[in-house]
Amino acid sequence: MLNFQCKFCDTDIQSNYAYIGEFVQCPICDSYLIVPDPILPCQSDYHGYKIESMRASTLLWNTYEVSSTGRNGKKVVSLLRIPGTFFLKRISNFDEFANVVIQSGSIHAAGIPKLKDYSLVNGKVYFIFEFFRSHNLESFITKNGPLDPNIALDIVRNVAESLNQVWNKNAKIHQNLLPNNIRLNNKLESKIMNIGLSRYLLQDHTLLELGFNIWDQRYMSPEFSVSGVGDSPLCDIYALGAILYYLITGKHPYFNVPSQNIPYSPIPEIPTDIPAPIISIVQLMMAKQTSIRLQNWSEVIERIDSFTATSKRVAKDAQFAKLYSNSAYLTGHYKPIALSQKRRGAITEKIKLKKIALKKSNMSDTVAQLATPHFRRINSTWQKMKRTQKAKRNDLKNNRGLLVVLFIALFIVLPLLFFILKNKERTTKTQRQVKQSNKHTTDQNVGVTNKTMPTNQ
Repeated sequence: MLNFQCKFCDTDIQSNYAYIGEFVQCPICDSYLIVPDPILPCQSDYHGYKIESMRASTLLWNTYEVSSTGRNGKKVVSLLRIPGTFFLKRISNFDEFANVVIQSGSIHAAGIPKLKDYSLVNGKVYFIFEFFRSHNLESFITKNGPLDPNIALDIVRNVAESLNQVWNKNAKIHQNLLPNNIRLNNKLESKIMNIGLSRYLLQDHTLLELGFNIWDQRYMSPEFSVSGVGDSPLCDIYALGAILYYLITGKHPYFNVPSQNIPYSPIPEIPTDIPAPIISIVQLMMAKQTSIRLQNWSEVIERIDSFTATSKRVAKDAQFAKLYSNSAYLTGHYKPIALSQKRRGAITEKIKLKKIALKKSNMSDTVAQLATPHFRRINSTWQKMKRTQKAKRNDLKNNRGLLVVLFIALFIVLPLLFFILKNKERTTKTQRQVKQSNKHTTDQNVGVTNKTMPTNQ
């Protein structure tokens, strides 16, 4: 007996192996379920491949990480994909489906997993792809949250470049570009899964009538969803724009809109803290009218590169502005002067490594040349600071002059006045003593004269 859980009420259900891939009804919630394929045990052998772990399970594929021994005796890790029993029992033309998988695995384009081995023998149907240790975008965003807009643009550009190569070489489109079909590793390198399968599966009416669905209307372009028109990259461009929205917001587009209203709903609003050029890229990729939407992958890549180049230049200028702001404050000169690239690099390196002090003789005055977008801001900041410092210096000079006057008054003028007054007082006292002494001498002389002179009688 095979044990599995109801995905609606988590009830444990037992089923006979004969019902694998068939519909059964949950005895608790009466929901209809498909009996899943049994999971292959780890470390077990599967036609020469050792099962390491299970990676994913859907109606279309059961995916495992497997290992084998290479020609040089080293361990080789691969990705094993086994079509689900439900799918195999109901597919109209398996040979045509297998040809589509083989063709998509033989596309030599960056970002497309290569097919290494396969078997189409009845009861032994599998496909071996090159291994790529990664997570699908949905699980990656669920775990890490929204990505930095610049990182999200890099991921989208890589996907666009891969799909552009596929279209130019093989005239193939994806038609089912979802976060689950793009895998991302820790280095933010991406791989696109299931390319080319959607067009074939949409033609199999038997599967569709039984409810087989691997599509998500939130990522389907309006013309493809309503009219079934999807024979050019326009539908994939729309889907990739929706994926870019998901990467920068952490939310699926139209997450709260009924599926039947999505083709006629306006493009979801994007938070205002996202740079305006990125918002413009999302809106152009998700435009409802095909005439407004970006028309090909080259236009998408060109738009992204244009923004990336601008942002990198601004970031570089900001870095230079930060490096040279100290020198600007020290020198105060912002007129462009001749400065060789060698000397500029030497100065920059010295500032980065902090090997020299910030001295006026060693610094560049060419801030305008090195950081043009920040020239006005830095210049106005420095000029304002210069005016403030000049005012402070003037105040200090005035205060210094007052202090000098007070110093002269206290330590020079006052002692001099004190000395002059003391000297004058001493002189006056001496003069008084001399005068008194002269007077006394005069009186004595007069008395002696009177004694010696005869009296006339």
